[in-house]
Amino acid sequence: MSNPIKRAPLAATLPLVSLLVLAAASPVLAQTGTKSSSTKAPASKDLSKAVEQTGKQPAKPQTNSDQAGPVALDATGPATVEQNAPPPPTQVVTRNWSQSDARALLDQIKLANHYGLVPSAYNPSGLQAAIEGGDQAQLTQVATDSFLKLARHLRDGSTPKSAKIEWFVKDDDAYTHTDDLLLAQATEQHDVAGALASLEPTHNDYKLLKAELAKTPASETAKIGLIRTNLERWRWLPRDLGQRYIFVNVPEYTAQLADSGKLLRTHRVIVGNSKTPTPQLNVDAKGVFLNPVWYLPQSIIDEGVGALIRNNPAQAKARGYTWTKSGNKLYVQQKASVDNSLGMMKMDMPNDHAIFLHDTPAKNLFNTTNRAYSHGCIRTDRAVEFAAFMAIYYGGKTTDELKQIIYSGETKQIPFPEPIPVYINYFTARVEDGQFKKFADIYGRDRPVLASMGYKAPAATPAKKPAAKKKG
Repeated sequence: MSNPIKRAPLAATLPLVSLLVLAAASPVLAQTGTKSSSTKAPASKDLSKAVEQTGKQPAKPQTNSDQAGPVALDATGPATVEQNAPPPPTQVVTRNWSQSDARALLDQIKLANHYGLVPSAYNPSGLQAAIEGGDQAQLTQVATDSFLKLARHLRDGSTPKSAKIEWFVKDDDAYTHTDDLLLAQATEQHDVAGALASLEPTHNDYKLLKAELAKTPASETAKIGLIRTNLERWRWLPRDLGQRYIFVNVPEYTAQLADSGKLLRTHRVIVGNSKTPTPQLNVDAKGVFLNPVWYLPQSIIDEGVGALIRNNPAQAKARGYTWTKSGNKLYVQQKASVDNSLGMMKMDMPNDHAIFLHDTPAKNLFNTTNRAYSHGCIRTDRAVEFAAFMAIYYGGKTTDELKQIIYSGETKQIPFPEPIPVYINYFTARVEDGQFKKFADIYGRDRPVLASMGYKAPAATPAKKPAAKKKG
């Protein structure tokens, strides 16, 4: 079991030696927001406050329920579910269904609503008729079709690809839980319920949402639709997220580090604005960079930095920008410093979307409620403290080594011995401490999922205009 089910304060989860080392390192690395025109490291603070600081988790951000209120749903709910599961990776061998196995499947279909799915989508009446009809070939065909459709929906989700906006998460569940293996378990081992249960997400948040769905009155259609939407998103992810991972939830504006079933850290984050939304993806973090250089994406160069270089190159150099030209194309980078738009830390997580967690000099924005300000990357509160934790706990660095890196002002990558998965997600509801919580649908991504389930939803409510516009 690798998913976080316990929320322990940091001080309770670290060996004493590691905690003391981190405590000593944290204040040395803390003051990254101070304005400076050089790459000198910020001054150290009193080390005696470090243990208290490192053991604290930030207060849960308040969400603005007015920003995107609950959708109004058709009281009748969906009648069918459109299927767009990925094709099975291996050929399926036809296996005969016994009447007892088919009845077990029918029982499972009747329980599909417990998963946030719709029983009628899996042809229960046709299966009942095939059981009673006495035609073995017909029974095998109908039962196989119903079983595979339900299994694929539990494993991969029922949502068509067109409704999964900006979703680039890689999920290998169809290769580890193939259709053929599932059919064999259902028909040869006579374990239909076990085969289907093996496909559900293992994360505790999924289980809590299922429990919330079970106790929600049928009249609360808006809440039911919201729960079903988010149960569906869990099925889009790998069933098991791994022993340790970083979990970013964009609508909640948080990033969390989990390891061995415990939540070690929670950080507030800033995400992409409505024009440059943060995509959903999973990538491996290979390490952390301290004193990172920022290689500007072309979109930001075109947006303003390029004009600054052309019109006032002296000011551009004063801000740490250096550049080269190749034909008509401008390549720009910003030198490592406390004024660098990446701050003092960048997570080393290569991906085609150029999305990563990083520090920022604009620390004041973390005090706002609706933190959708960035160009898509994840700006992380207390980022250097996060980097220090990762560098010591996973990267094997010492306090002295971290001090030396920071004070040098030179870019340094601290590798992890094993990659740590990073999941950038989009969940607009979850259950925490017994309370059902909703988060604003800042990019309007609930609507297409609801529509694919047959719900009627109003026009999307746009996220509030960012209070400030910052790079990165």
